[in-house]
Amino acid sequence: MNRAYNLFIFERNKNIAEVFRELFLKKYSFNITVFSDQKNAKLKAVAAYPNIILFNLSSNNDFNFLCSSVVSHFSEASVVLIIDSMLEKQMIEVPVFRKVRLLYKPVPINFISDCIDEILDDLALSNENEIRLGSGFVDMRNRTITSHLDSRIYLTDKEFLMVKLLIEASPKVLKKSELLKKIWGYSDNIKTRTLETHIYRLRKKLSPILDNDKLIIYENGGYKII
Repeated sequence: MNRAYNLFIFERNKNIAEVFRELFLKKYSFNITVFSDQKNAKLKAVAAYPNIILFNLSSNNDFNFLCSSVVSHFSEASVVLIIDSMLEKQMIEVPVFRKVRLLYKPVPINFISDCIDEILDDLALSNENEIRLGSGFVDMRNRTITSHLDSRIYLTDKEFLMVKLLIEASPKVLKKSELLKKIWGYSDNIKTRTLETHIYRLRKKLSPILDNDKLIIYENGGYKII
């Protein structure tokens, strides 16, 4: 699945950031966003979600910003950290991202490219587990749904199983009794509104991110996903 990945570069020095940007644009098909200051408001305002983060850590302030703000917004990203040796002891406190790779200064530019190549290989494997749903994608490994703008939601166990069953059955209808049995273990003769309640909540959850509240429809005594 061909997708343009989002790369976020955190680099205070605008000249260095521009060197990174030009280098990566020549080699990769990235959508690149550069952050030259540490403002939480800018992170909140950005419309995209990064697949990869390149962060040049030069001070304790940089490290604190990474741990307090960046991870809270972009914990599912893969991160390449360029660090000074004086910050080495703090690396045991690096927050949990999808994956973290450390490079110690001075760093040859080809080392950075090698790290990004490894991340792209990982992302390619992840994409084998992605299924299109409306205008977005279901990540079957991480149980997330991502829009074409890279907004993301997480599915509960029941929501994920429901989406998975409906996708596997598509375009056929799954009867209500079959969904109740496979998801909740209910027998055929039980009377409950559990399924309808969960379908309603799932539709509400999917609608803002996929801009469609009719992906899951009721038909002939069951549900299907379109």
